[in-house]
Amino acid sequence: MIVQDDVITIPITQEMKLEALEQEKLIKKQKKNSKETRELNNRRDFYGALGQIVVREYFKECGVEASFPQYFDKRISRDKCDFIHRDQLVDVKTSPGNSSLNGFLFVNFGQKPKIVDYYCFVKLDQERQEGNILGLVSYLDLWEKGQWKFTPKMKAPALSYLVEQLDPMRGFVYGC
Repeated sequence: MIVQDDVITIPITQEMKLEALEQEKLIKKQKKNSKETRELNNRRDFYGALGQIVVREYFKECGVEASFPQYFDKRISRDKCDFIHRDQLVDVKTSPGNSSLNGFLFVNFGQKPKIVDYYCFVKLDQERQEGNILGLVSYLDLWEKGQWKFTPKMKAPALSYLVEQLDPMRGFVYGC
Protein backbone atom coordinates (compact mmCIF):
# COMPACT_ATOMS: atom_id res chain seq x y z
CA MET A 1 0.00 0.00 0.00
CA ILE A 2 1.34 3.40 -0.94
CA VAL A 3 0.84 6.82 0.62
CA GLN A 4 1.27 10.22 -1.06
CA ASP A 5 4.89 10.49 0.15
CA ASP A 6 5.70 7.34 -1.87
CA VAL A 7 4.91 9.07 -5.18
CA ILE A 8 8.13 9.98 -7.00
CA THR A 9 7.96 13.19 -9.02
CA ILE A 10 10.38 13.77 -11.90
CA PRO A 11 10.33 17.11 -13.78
CA ILE A 12 9.77 16.65 -17.53
CA THR A 13 12.34 18.56 -19.56
CA GLN A 14 12.25 19.61 -23.19
CA GLU A 15 15.06 17.11 -23.86
CA MET A 16 12.92 14.28 -22.45
CA LYS A 17 10.02 15.31 -24.71
CA LEU A 18 12.27 15.41 -27.76
CA GLU A 19 13.65 11.96 -26.94
CA ALA A 20 10.10 10.60 -26.52
CA LEU A 21 9.15 12.14 -29.86
CA GLU A 22 12.10 10.39 -31.55
CA GLN A 23 11.08 7.11 -29.93
CA GLU A 24 7.50 7.60 -31.09
CA LYS A 25 8.74 8.09 -34.68
CA LEU A 26 10.87 4.94 -34.45
CA ILE A 27 7.93 2.91 -33.10
CA LYS A 28 5.55 4.23 -35.78
CA LYS A 29 8.10 3.40 -38.48
CA GLN A 30 8.41 -0.16 -37.13
CA LYS A 31 4.63 -0.55 -36.94
CA LYS A 32 4.14 0.81 -40.45
CA ASN A 33 6.21 -2.11 -41.69
CA SER A 34 4.44 -4.65 -39.49
CA LYS A 35 0.95 -6.12 -39.37
CA GLU A 36 0.12 -4.34 -36.12
CA THR A 37 -3.32 -2.73 -36.27
CA ARG A 38 -2.85 0.16 -33.83
CA GLU A 39 -3.63 3.53 -35.39
CA LEU A 40 -0.47 5.28 -36.47
CA ASN A 41 -1.77 8.69 -35.42
CA ASN A 42 -2.33 7.67 -31.80
CA ARG A 43 -0.08 9.54 -29.32
CA ARG A 44 -0.01 6.53 -26.98
CA ASP A 45 3.52 5.67 -28.09
CA PHE A 46 4.77 9.16 -27.24
CA TYR A 47 3.30 9.05 -23.73
CA GLY A 48 4.52 5.48 -23.20
CA ALA A 49 8.05 6.48 -24.22
CA LEU A 50 7.91 9.56 -21.98
CA GLY A 51 6.81 7.39 -19.04
CA GLN A 52 9.78 5.07 -19.63
CA ILE A 53 12.12 8.06 -19.77
CA VAL A 54 10.70 9.33 -16.46
CA VAL A 55 11.47 5.95 -14.86
CA ARG A 56 14.94 5.88 -16.43
CA GLU A 57 15.64 9.37 -15.02
CA TYR A 58 14.66 8.15 -11.55
CA PHE A 59 17.17 5.29 -11.83
CA LYS A 60 19.83 7.78 -12.97
CA GLU A 61 19.09 10.07 -10.01
CA CYS A 62 19.49 7.11 -7.67
CA GLY A 63 22.70 5.96 -9.34
CA VAL A 64 21.13 2.53 -9.79
CA GLU A 65 21.68 0.26 -12.78
CA ALA A 66 18.77 -0.94 -14.95
CA SER A 67 18.55 -2.13 -18.55
CA PHE A 68 16.08 -0.34 -20.81
CA PRO A 69 14.87 -1.77 -24.12
CA GLN A 70 15.26 -1.02 -27.76
CA TYR A 71 15.83 2.73 -27.71
CA PHE A 72 18.03 2.52 -24.59
CA ASP A 73 19.43 -1.04 -24.68
CA LYS A 74 19.33 -2.85 -28.01
CA ARG A 75 19.69 -6.28 -26.32
CA ILE A 76 16.17 -6.14 -24.89
CA SER A 77 13.15 -6.58 -27.11
CA ARG A 78 10.36 -4.03 -26.61
CA ASP A 79 7.90 -6.91 -26.78
CA LYS A 80 9.50 -8.52 -23.73
CA CYS A 81 9.39 -5.65 -21.21
CA ASP A 82 10.17 -1.97 -20.76
CA PHE A 83 13.11 -2.44 -18.39
CA ILE A 84 14.96 -4.99 -16.30
CA HIS A 85 16.12 -4.36 -12.74
CA ARG A 86 17.62 -7.08 -10.51
CA ASP A 87 16.59 -9.72 -13.09
CA GLN A 88 12.94 -8.60 -12.79
CA LEU A 89 11.05 -7.78 -16.00
CA VAL A 90 9.01 -4.59 -15.66
CA ASP A 91 6.42 -3.06 -17.98
CA VAL A 92 5.77 0.69 -17.57
CA LYS A 93 2.12 1.74 -17.88
CA THR A 94 1.72 5.45 -18.55
CA SER A 95 -1.38 7.60 -18.58
CA PRO A 96 -2.23 11.29 -18.25
CA GLY A 97 -3.12 12.58 -14.82
CA ASN A 98 -1.72 13.79 -11.55
CA SER A 99 -0.25 12.13 -8.48
CA SER A 100 -3.62 11.42 -6.86
CA LEU A 101 -3.92 8.04 -5.17
CA ASN A 102 -7.65 7.82 -5.92
CA GLY A 103 -9.15 5.54 -8.51
CA PHE A 104 -8.08 2.58 -10.59
CA LEU A 105 -5.26 1.77 -12.97
CA PHE A 106 -5.70 -0.56 -15.92
CA VAL A 107 -3.59 -3.17 -17.66
CA ASN A 108 -5.02 -4.12 -21.05
CA PHE A 109 -4.55 -7.65 -22.27
CA GLY A 110 -4.77 -7.58 -26.04
CA GLN A 111 -3.45 -9.97 -28.64
CA LYS A 112 0.08 -10.29 -27.21
CA PRO A 113 0.14 -9.45 -23.48
CA LYS A 114 3.56 -9.01 -21.91
CA ILE A 115 4.29 -11.56 -19.23
CA VAL A 116 6.43 -9.62 -16.79
CA ASP A 117 7.28 -9.72 -13.10
CA TYR A 118 5.96 -6.21 -12.34
CA TYR A 119 3.93 -3.35 -13.77
CA CYS A 120 5.12 0.17 -12.93
CA PHE A 121 2.54 2.97 -13.16
CA VAL A 122 3.40 6.53 -14.22
CA LYS A 123 1.03 9.48 -14.51
CA LEU A 124 2.06 12.42 -16.70
CA ASP A 125 0.87 15.78 -15.42
CA GLN A 126 1.09 18.02 -18.49
CA GLU A 127 -0.03 21.14 -16.66
CA ARG A 128 2.79 20.88 -14.10
CA GLN A 129 5.25 19.31 -16.59
CA GLU A 130 6.09 16.38 -14.34
CA GLY A 131 5.97 12.62 -14.33
CA ASN A 132 4.69 10.91 -11.20
CA ILE A 133 5.83 7.36 -10.56
CA LEU A 134 2.96 6.02 -8.47
CA GLY A 135 4.33 2.56 -7.72
CA LEU A 136 4.35 -1.09 -8.80
CA VAL A 137 2.24 -4.21 -8.66
CA SER A 138 3.53 -7.70 -9.20
CA TYR A 139 2.04 -9.73 -12.03
CA LEU A 140 0.71 -12.25 -9.49
CA ASP A 141 -0.91 -9.57 -7.29
CA LEU A 142 -2.53 -7.99 -10.33
CA TRP A 143 -4.11 -11.32 -11.29
CA GLU A 144 -5.15 -12.14 -7.71
CA LYS A 145 -6.47 -8.72 -6.63
CA GLY A 146 -7.39 -7.07 -9.93
CA GLN A 147 -10.89 -6.97 -11.36
CA TRP A 148 -11.69 -7.67 -15.02
CA LYS A 149 -13.25 -4.78 -16.93
CA PHE A 150 -14.50 -4.59 -20.48
CA THR A 151 -16.41 -1.76 -22.10
CA PRO A 152 -17.30 -1.18 -25.76
CA LYS A 153 -14.72 1.66 -25.78
CA MET A 154 -11.95 -0.79 -24.83
CA LYS A 155 -10.45 -2.94 -27.56
CA ALA A 156 -9.37 -5.69 -25.17
CA PRO A 157 -10.25 -6.84 -21.67
CA ALA A 158 -8.35 -5.14 -18.87
CA LEU A 159 -7.55 -5.81 -15.24
CA SER A 160 -8.21 -2.84 -12.98
CA TYR A 161 -6.22 -2.29 -9.80
CA LEU A 162 -6.69 0.23 -6.99
CA VAL A 163 -3.95 2.89 -7.00
CA GLU A 164 -3.66 2.79 -3.21
CA GLN A 165 -2.80 -0.94 -3.33
CA LEU A 166 0.42 -0.37 -5.28
CA ASP A 167 3.81 -1.07 -3.73
CA PRO A 168 6.22 1.88 -3.50
CA MET A 169 8.92 2.16 -6.18
CA ARG A 170 11.52 3.10 -3.55
CA GLY A 171 11.26 -0.38 -2.03
CA PHE A 172 11.94 -1.90 -5.43
CA VAL A 173 14.94 0.29 -6.24
CA TYR A 174 17.55 -0.32 -3.54
CA GLY A 175 19.85 2.55 -2.81
CA CYS A 176 17.35 5.31 -3.43
